[in-house]
Amino acid sequence: YEFRSNVSKGGGDSRDVFAKMEETHQFLDRFYLCRIGIRVLIGQYLALRQPPVDNYVGIICSVTSPYEIVKRAIDDAAFMCTRKYGDAPEVIMSG
Repeated sequence: YEFRSNVSKGGGDSRDVFAKMEETHQFLDRFYLCRIGIRVLIGQYLALRQPPVDNYVGIICSVTSPYEIVKRAIDDAAFMCTRKYGDAPEVIMSG
């Protein structure tokens, strides 16, 4: 809103407004990344104090397959692309 007001009045430099917006985005990125990290640590701490669950150390699954996770993400994205655009690009996983 502030940007539109300044531009419509013809006053101020739009670069200053964008610089302030960039600072705000950086602050919010740091804030939310810290918050997510703290939530993960709290979840792990609490899960370690519960009765053990097979194949889990706290909230971390010891039999997680990154390949299967990526494969599911590719399949989901392909489905959404096909539904929206009628086609999906081919994705090749290597490594």
